[in-house]
Amino acid sequence: MLKLLRKNLGFSILEIVVASGLVTVGLIGLASLVIYNIQAFSINRDNLIAAQLAKEGIELVRNIRDTNWRDSTKTWKEDIVSDGTYTIYYDNPRSTINSSANSVDDAAARLYINVNGFYQHGSGTPTQFFRLISITEDTNDYITVLAHVRWSNRGQIHNYQVSTRLYDWR
Repeated sequence: MLKLLRKNLGFSILEIVVASGLVTVGLIGLASLVIYNIQAFSINRDNLIAAQLAKEGIELVRNIRDTNWRDSTKTWKEDIVSDGTYTIYYDNPRSTINSSANSVDDAAARLYINVNGFYQHGSGTPTQFFRLISITEDTNDYITVLAHVRWSNRGQIHNYQVSTRLYDWR
């Protein structure tokens, strides 16, 4: 009887194959989850950057309007070009509104990262982001400002748009 018990102490080849299969399936599932999370992180990061870039574009135009209000010699929309599509610089928006880009795919709409880590048009390290500001003069009392950011990630084109109305409520 003691001899019979010692014979059955090892694993059979079938038990080893089944256990290896279960471990492999678990590891494949874990690996696909990690890959999915890395992709989701990349997409979410780009969406967040695009949202902030679009918001910045709106705020730069709003800054011009607010600066005009403080200067009693100017109208509220004096340096805001109307009815067109423009690029705008973060460091000096008043002097750098321009219409060199016609669509968000134009090279002039591309954003670059400068040495200080800020996104800007013109020079620096090129990014995947393009930004244009569209301004429409609806009435004498308000203008509509649309910030459009486009980028490409893994061969897919993504768009983010923010729109607001700026009023003359001085």
